[in-house]
Amino acid sequence: MIDVKDLRDRGQYRRSVEEGLPDRMTSGDTVFEKKLSLRYGENPPALPGEGGAAVYAASNSSGPSIATASKIHGEKDLGYINVLDADAGLRLCLRLHELFPDDYITAIEKHAGPCGVGRSGTMAGAHQLAYLCDPLSSFGGVNVYTGTVDDETARHIVSYFNEVVVAPNYTPEAMAILKGKKDLRVLKIADINLPILDNDIDERSILGGKLAQQRMKSHIDTYRNLEKVTTGRGPTIDELDAALFNWQVALYTPSNAVILGTSHRTVGIGRGQPSRVDSTRQAIWYANNRCEGYNSKRTVMASDAFFPDKDSVTHAGEAGVSAIVFPLGSTKDAEAIAEAEKYGIVMLCTRPAPGENKIERGFRH
Repeated sequence: MIDVKDLRDRGQYRRSVEEGLPDRMTSGDTVFEKKLSLRYGENPPALPGEGGAAVYAASNSSGPSIATASKIHGEKDLGYINVLDADAGLRLCLRLHELFPDDYITAIEKHAGPCGVGRSGTMAGAHQLAYLCDPLSSFGGVNVYTGTVDDETARHIVSYFNEVVVAPNYTPEAMAILKGKKDLRVLKIADINLPILDNDIDERSILGGKLAQQRMKSHIDTYRNLEKVTTGRGPTIDELDAALFNWQVALYTPSNAVILGTSHRTVGIGRGQPSRVDSTRQAIWYANNRCEGYNSKRTVMASDAFFPDKDSVTHAGEAGVSAIVFPLGSTKDAEAIAEAEKYGIVMLCTRPAPGENKIERGFRH
């Protein structure tokens, strides 16, 4: 057998590179100041002079954000993907906190999308629900919390490998536990109830230029924003709560996104598939093979866009899904709705302006 120790440079993954990026950048009227040099970019560089990366903070920004967070523990520098995951999780947690301010929220992120989301009356309870959605994928994740991390939560965090923890506060007992993991990066953000103040624009570079868009805001805030489009029974309160919860998760999941869950936890997450039916199959498989303590039966499914055919609804019906939240817009909407009625599924259309025919779609790329 070949001794792989002679074939790899383990230090390549841990070494920080000199990034050589400017101290200041501008976009329109906004000035961005370099806040933090990162270990390296999306991948460790193979050759000198490559792979530099940094975090920039808008000079006029305030509120809870990763750009303005403080790193309070961790020997390793943060990496580019760590920051992407932390930001994705924080955006989701902030939105869920808006809708459910009396509950604690936890999102466990991997590769810019969730592998588990939970809400509970305790921080440890929310963490446990998020983790149990997919314990295997939670390994090496970024955990984001809306409340103070306590010792019970911290003990579970250090019981398996995590990259980064993000929260507005930590108890002294929790910090003592977290500091037992020297490579765990612990970030402290501003009070979760403070507003985010920045230019409200999301940008992405393209070859020769950049894309910019006004940041999407969800308007699916209450039961009134969920219109029943099937005949027969109406949704239960639990189904409405689950629709609100899982729709928000879908909005912050790479498309095509299909989420199975209850009012307090995700159960199966299908994401990033070019075909919606494959994301549906993926979500159902994860619910029945990875999730602990629940399965696909009696869950509510959220689809971030319309159904191009009835096949996803068929799979949902066979899996025991009780309700689906989605936007209309397909030439086969009627077929999908008829298929839902065949299985007794309540279909709820997203209505950002109740009484009008507008829908809310949730693509994320």
